[in-house]
Amino acid sequence: EGGSTERMPIILGQERLIPGFEQHLLGAKVDDTVEFDITFPEDYGEPSLAGQVAHFSVTVKELREKVLPEVDDDFLASLGEFGSLDELRTDVRTRLEANALDRARHGFSDRIIQYAVDNATVELPDVLIDQEVEVMHDEFRATLARQGLTEEAYLKAVEKTTDDMHGEFRPDAGRRVKTLLVLSRVADIEGTKVAEMDIEAEVAQGRARYADDPKLLEYFDSERGRSFIRSTLRRSRVVEALIDGWLATHPEHPALPHLEDAPPSVVANEQAQANASIGATDPG
Repeated sequence: EGGSTERMPIILGQERLIPGFEQHLLGAKVDDTVEFDITFPEDYGEPSLAGQVAHFSVTVKELREKVLPEVDDDFLASLGEFGSLDELRTDVRTRLEANALDRARHGFSDRIIQYAVDNATVELPDVLIDQEVEVMHDEFRATLARQGLTEEAYLKAVEKTTDDMHGEFRPDAGRRVKTLLVLSRVADIEGTKVAEMDIEAEVAQGRARYADDPKLLEYFDSERGRSFIRSTLRRSRVVEALIDGWLATHPEHPALPHLEDAPPSVVANEQAQANASIGATDPG
């Protein structure tokens, strides 16, 4: 209730929305309105919707068909840099292989983190879990805003209160806090350092990115914001160092380079914005 979106492109066959959604659109023509109920999967990412039935009304604005070009000289000329089809195939293969290696490195990273967290014993202070709940709440508000929803409309639709939402956030908040604390401790043991110039470079990115948001500017320019940046960089770098160390002792294993030329900015993601929004202290 209260949720809508205009001109959402859907490519039939990709199943990017709720399973079964596209099936209801097959055969629909332009200007047709189709109404149907869908049950959200039990493992749906938003807990309050998991397993719930929602009613959808969908109007078809336009239909398009994907028409593949002929792979000929004109097609190669339109790409501008390939002299033959073999050159194009080689380039595509190289990029696909690089993507696969990048996914493998990220998968390796996730397994290292999960292993460390699963085998760690940590006392989690309630104050840190409470803070992480607020961070997750702020992230959720941003998600709703992108979908054109207000928090008030959402809570009314799912018949829940803010306290209900916080109760649902709490288990994941505890896992996130434990992960942050464990990785920070590993970084201590490994002696992972972050140069002040790297922190200042992130602060500069924050100033440029949030020039119109005084609250975020103040956070990333404060000692608390710098501590968040320092801790985040340390955790990321210690995991990368563990991967590189393992690869160095296993030369028979294929290299696992990063796809990106430079690591993503610490301040340029929703979690960083949520931390800044509530003035969070980094658990690390």
